Amino acid sequence: MKVKLKKALLGVMAFSFVFSMNAFAASSSFNANYYTAGGAGAVSGKTNGIFHYLDSGNAYLNTTYASHVCKCTLYKSGVGFDTSYGEVNTSGRQRFPKAVTASSNYYLVFDGGPAMTNISVRGTLTN
Repeated sequence: MKVKLKKALLGVMAFSFVFSMNAFAASSSFNANYYTAGGAGAVSGKTNGIFHYLDSGNAYLNTTYASHVCKCTLYKSGVGFDTSYGEVNTSGRQRFPKAVTASSNYYLVFDGGPAMTNISVRGTLTN
């Protein structure tokens, strides 16, 4: 009886460890800074070579700091064209409208904000 209980407990612990490793694997931080000249300004992860890995499922932008609320669009880099997975604002935890598939080709584009302002946004991209 004790042996079966120990095996079951070890199995649950091993499953929990593997599950938690997968959950943390699809999380990456970002730090975006840009200037809005005349009300227009943006920064692109693709232009700066910053790509993120996401597992299949919903994607979330978790903003820990934003000097001003702005827009963030999630894209997946592709051959010939890039696919948009939607736009969210940079306040708290926001879910992108479209579900993603497992890939390391995702990037973020931040834009908007008050004119003639330095914009700074930090947080994590998770799913």
